[in-house]
Parts: sequence; C-alpha cells; structure tokens
Amino acid sequence: MTSRAGSVRTGPLAIGDAAIITSVATALRQAAFETCARVVEVIEAREPIWKHRHFADGASESVNCAH
Repeated sequence: MTSRAGSVRTGPLAIGDAAIITSVATALRQAAFETCARVVEVIEAREPIWKHRHFADGASESVNCAH
C-alpha cells in the first residue's frame, strides 16, 4: 500500500449525507477495497458516528453507542 486516509464529518447530517470519506492508493484493487473497509472499521470503533438519531418530533435516541 502506498498511502491511506480517512475523514469523518461532524455535526448534524441529513439522511443520505456522506459521513465518512476514505482514500487509498495502492497498486492492487482488492488491497485498496480491503484497506478502505479497515479504515472505516477503525473510524467507527473510535468515533460515535451513526450512533445518535434525532427525530422530527424532537425525540432522539442513542443506538448501539459504546462511547
């Protein structure tokens, strides 16, 4: 692998908004896909993303949040 990077958006996001971006540079396509998956797994383990939902009626809930 040549390089990898990942970034997470913060703050409120609408349904369908991109929350994570990953970038990998490698000579082999399969290695790039596997590395992107690992980057997302690491980010999800460290950051409380996709864990708190807000509803139109003002209610909110934490979902499977270990943070």
